[in-house]
Amino acid sequence: MSDSRARDILSRQAELESERSQYEHVWEAVSEFCDPDAPDMWSGRRQAGADSQAERQERRGSRVYANTINSAANRLAAGLESLIIPQSEKWHGLSTAAINDDETDEEKEWAEALRDFLFSLRYSANSNFVPATQACLRNVVRYGPAYLYAEEGFGSTLIRYASIPVVEGYLSRNRWGQVDIFHRRYERTARQAAQLLGYDRLPARIKVLVDDPAKCETKISLIQCIQPRDERKMYSLSGSYQYLDTAFASYHVIEDEEAIVRESGFRSFPVSCFNWRRYEGDPYGISPTIEALTTVREENAVRRSGLRALQQITDPATASKARLDYVPVLNPGENYPGLIDDAGRPLIAPIATGQNPTYAFNYADSRAEEIRDMMFVNLFQTLVQNPQMTATEALIRQEEKGALLGPSGSIIQSGFASNLDRELGILEDKGLYEAASCRRRALPARRCGRPSPARSTCCAARPRHATPSRLSPPPCRWRSSIPA
Repeated sequence: MSDSRARDILSRQAELESERSQYEHVWEAVSEFCDPDAPDMWSGRRQAGADSQAERQERRGSRVYANTINSAANRLAAGLESLIIPQSEKWHGLSTAAINDDETDEEKEWAEALRDFLFSLRYSANSNFVPATQACLRNVVRYGPAYLYAEEGFGSTLIRYASIPVVEGYLSRNRWGQVDIFHRRYERTARQAAQLLGYDRLPARIKVLVDDPAKCETKISLIQCIQPRDERKMYSLSGSYQYLDTAFASYHVIEDEEAIVRESGFRSFPVSCFNWRRYEGDPYGISPTIEALTTVREENAVRRSGLRALQQITDPATASKARLDYVPVLNPGENYPGLIDDAGRPLIAPIATGQNPTYAFNYADSRAEEIRDMMFVNLFQTLVQNPQMTATEALIRQEEKGALLGPSGSIIQSGFASNLDRELGILEDKGLYEAASCRRRALPARRCGRPSPARSTCCAARPRHATPSRLSPPPCRWRSSIPA
């Protein structure tokens, strides 16, 4: 039976798809030139089925003749990782001080221990933080938006991370430009849907597919909707009010059934959204690859023409007399009797049109260099360009790198600050600030052995203004080491 809430979610999904459709044609072109080995995720949505890797390679091999943008995007994504979230460094700090307050040594010790604990969670073997963040940075460089999902884990892995593909994400922003509604439209097999949502919650038609071994791999379209709750229930405890439910609701809807099969919630927004640059009123933004797309098409077209001119030289067309019964394939070192007339003239001759591909390749090289400049590749090749550079020159180039990448890096940094909010919320729900938990996690117990605090806000752009309670650990504030 269809649910009115499910119909409302599907209606909003249609609106979000209509809004995002104006971006998808550009993203499809980016995928064609910049990520040629990836599946055709945009066109695959409109076709009956996905193409195989061999079919994609053959089709794109006949259209893409330059790999400059692909290698440049990979270099830029790797450079952003080394600048913003280097794996060998503690790339952010935590502060317990409020505005115009100084930290005590005890507070500094507590904040530093909590920071080290967060890094140990992120870089644990099963958290998937590194692959997820690398995928997000690649999406930022190629498409503009990227989505990092932090989910509560159990056992030895307290937090798990996943990068949501750009093709699956639909978003809506509030009046401050922050993402507060997120839809994820994705496909899973019937068997995977039962594992994800629970067999008992599935509609009868889906249960039949799960129970049939021949049909359990049938794909099912699902939509996960994350949105703020319109109304929240509260209760009073010792003169203070607490919420009974979470700030954000989560619904899983089976699209064909128009039914909500799972309902849950999050205390903090679970999806951290990243952008390269975004204008006001633009929900998804643009990327450096999109900015360079015109030059990418130009280089691709010129290289294609240059290769055709080169083939006219290395494998030219031939002309023969009309009375020749056959035209053999002329291989080097072969003897072809009867192809010379009585006067010693060949009966087959190449058609020389005087093509010179040098000009085309030189022009394509200049376009490739322009693409590298637009993708900031030259910023990460300081020693390659000048191996004899002095320490002063290297320092100036490092400052230049931070100045050029600082604006976009700050936007990406705000996404990681949002992710930090989510991480602290998950750990708070797991009892991180309780005394017994602090001893297990090697956190200082003097500051942590107190009741669980109110939600902390850790963000560089908006520090915590409230004064911490005497009975709770002080709120944290993001302190970044990313160059401005």
